[in-house]
Amino acid sequence: MRRSDITQRRRFEEETRMLFHQRLFPIILVGMILFPVFSFIDYVVAREYFLVFIFLRGACALGFILLLLISYTRFGKLHPFTLGLIAYLMAGITLSIMVVTTGIHGSIYEIGFIIVLIVFSSLLPLDTKQSTVTGFLLFFIYVISVLVFSRPTAGNVHIFFINAFYLFTFVLICILKCYADHETRSKEFALRMELDSQKEKLQYMAYYDMLTGLPNRTLFYGLYPLTIARGRRNNTLVILMMIDLNHFKEINDTYGHDTGDRVLRHAGELLSKSIRAEDLVVRLGGDEFVIIIQNIQKGEEVAGISKRIVEAFVNQVPIEISGEAYTVSASIGVTVVRPDEDSSADEAKAKADRAMYMAKDQSKAMGHNTCIQLA
Repeated sequence: MRRSDITQRRRFEEETRMLFHQRLFPIILVGMILFPVFSFIDYVVAREYFLVFIFLRGACALGFILLLLISYTRFGKLHPFTLGLIAYLMAGITLSIMVVTTGIHGSIYEIGFIIVLIVFSSLLPLDTKQSTVTGFLLFFIYVISVLVFSRPTAGNVHIFFINAFYLFTFVLICILKCYADHETRSKEFALRMELDSQKEKLQYMAYYDMLTGLPNRTLFYGLYPLTIARGRRNNTLVILMMIDLNHFKEINDTYGHDTGDRVLRHAGELLSKSIRAEDLVVRLGGDEFVIIIQNIQKGEEVAGISKRIVEAFVNQVPIEISGEAYTVSASIGVTVVRPDEDSSADEAKAKADRAMYMAKDQSKAMGHNTCIQLA
């Protein structure tokens, strides 16, 4: 199983636990609220056992209250099915005692088993295994209680078998329903995860360059005003560098776009490694990159930063093109945006662009080595 599938399965199980925990509370709460109604039924149907049944229901209600308190603990949140199973057993045992006490002759308490089955299977997100365990557990509690404590006679054994058959049928129906619901929730969850993944991918494509993984032009224009505002607030300088790769067109035309893409990725890695974590390298398009460097206290720092960028190209590990080592070089234009300036992204980029073309002229005169020029 792939790691992504395992992660998705764990997230689905976590979501199921949360849903189980959310639904367990109202089920137990409703059962406690209906306590007087059930007690009235006890009084009408089995008046002679009314006080005994009041005690049984009271003990069950206290158990439910304890389960509610436990459900808010760490254990309860991690193991909601265990609490649900305990509540299920408490209800089943209580009903079994009532059935045994009143006999099996059309007792209304046998209907309670079916009601408990329907409520648990309809409202709680049980999977096939959990529904099978709970359903047959309730069925066997009923069968064993009647056979051991109220053994049917020859005259009423058919009633026992009819009631057991009905309960067994409802158990199977509830298992099938839980299986169908679990499969539906699983498919819906998988579809939701796929949609979320596609949404994240589209968001990534909107703001990042798919070739180099660097931020793109859209993200540059979104972050530039925020960077300038931060510099104005902190009274710091912002450095904008325009980078254009030398000979890139010739590489593309001679060796093809695949080689050109390798050169672009290589250049992006060089630039990313030469800056701080708080700075930003952007691929504007083609062979044009821009670097935003922020939180610069003094203008004298510009020279040191520029030197570090140039050294990244000078000391690079060459890439192989058609069996030969190739060293990427670039022309870099630099402009400094001061806190009191009100330059837009296009204006700052234009200044750096002019400096970059001056650096390109110098690069040609120096044998196309990496050159940098301050605006």
